[in-house]
Amino acid sequence: MDRCKIVRHNTEKLPNDLIIEVLSRLPAKSVAIFRCVSKQWDSLLASQVFKESFLTNSLSRPGLLFNFRFGSKWHFFSSPQPQKFGENFSIVAKEHHMGSYKNCYIESCQSVHGFIYLRYRSKEIDETTQVIYNPCTRQHITLPKLETRYYDMRSFFVYDPIQKQFKVLCTYMVRKQPTNFDNMLYDMKYQVLTLGSGELLWREIECSFPQRPGGKSGRDNGICINGVLYYKTPYANGNIPMQIICFDVSSEKFSFIKIEKDLFVRNLVNYKGKLGVVVCFTKCNGKIRGEVWVLDDTIEAKWSKHKFVLPDHAMESMLATDRGEIVWVSSPSTYPSYVFYYTMESKRVRRFELIGMEDKVTGKDRYEFHTSTNHVENLMFLYKKPGLIHGTIANPAIKSNQSIGEDMQDNLGTKRGDQAAGRRERPTKRGEHEVH
Repeated sequence: MDRCKIVRHNTEKLPNDLIIEVLSRLPAKSVAIFRCVSKQWDSLLASQVFKESFLTNSLSRPGLLFNFRFGSKWHFFSSPQPQKFGENFSIVAKEHHMGSYKNCYIESCQSVHGFIYLRYRSKEIDETTQVIYNPCTRQHITLPKLETRYYDMRSFFVYDPIQKQFKVLCTYMVRKQPTNFDNMLYDMKYQVLTLGSGELLWREIECSFPQRPGGKSGRDNGICINGVLYYKTPYANGNIPMQIICFDVSSEKFSFIKIEKDLFVRNLVNYKGKLGVVVCFTKCNGKIRGEVWVLDDTIEAKWSKHKFVLPDHAMESMLATDRGEIVWVSSPSTYPSYVFYYTMESKRVRRFELIGMEDKVTGKDRYEFHTSTNHVENLMFLYKKPGLIHGTIANPAIKSNQSIGEDMQDNLGTKRGDQAAGRRERPTKRGEHEVH
């Protein structure tokens, strides 16, 4: 008796709720295999109920996402975040085949609920492209281009937990004609694109106080917490204090938080579900002394402060997990690669060797190494479109009445179910906030 027949025979009387509860705890790759058991399982594991249960479980075990350039090609890897801190050990990274993006410069890479947003520029053609990709389903969509000539574009991929919608916020400057009353040479513009709301269109929105994101493009991607995007503005020669801009994803309204004039804010992090501001004070003997300011009251702007002492190189890639650990990765040129976790309460550092990437490239040959925390697996689809081939959409100008995350039966899953049915006929063969 082949294995598929044994599985079908032993699960015929199992309730669907139990099957969903058990299988939603598995990795996406294992779920894809179980969809081959039968048409019934294929339909159940492709349902919206199962996908939501799978995402809920996946959010409870977030991982790390790495992307780096080797030669002219880009590579994408993910690894689990250690859930328990015992002795030092290793974590294994797996590669995602998202295309090589050969001869491209990736300006931004952001992971939100399992979807990866990429903004890249071709080295051969001076043109920026924005793509959203799901590594689990291997589906991607290319966003429409902005119909204007712009400068210093920044983009943020965000999620609205109220409407359960994904959005992209773009900020950029446009040249304007100076007047006698205004010596400004540029205007700031803000546009939003909502995914899953029909045709993909950019909408211009207003901001009552002109502002632009600061920091390095590609590294300072802001942080979205509970439906509010936070990003910092640039310094202005030390005369104007930096602000933290707050963008409410649902209402699409801007507000801001003032930061003390002399503070040097290095990063914004998600600290246990609250906004964390990494403030650096002194540097001595290869060590950085600083604090993480945690926004405990968004209305009164009250902060709690947590001190830390970390190695100098930690500042280059400092992030935080949803459990409140500070995370950084060793220099791309070092071998082997290590991920470091610093616990604020115990003031202890744990080091984990990162293995699995050296099979592709050597440490000294990696460039532009970027890391994201809280990356998860998501089996939901971006769009439903007739003629979808293996979950990949080539035409960005598509229309749909179905939102991201709604129940969609992909062609690949249907094909798997048909194959499973064929195996039943041939039993001898074996066979996815205003804040001041």
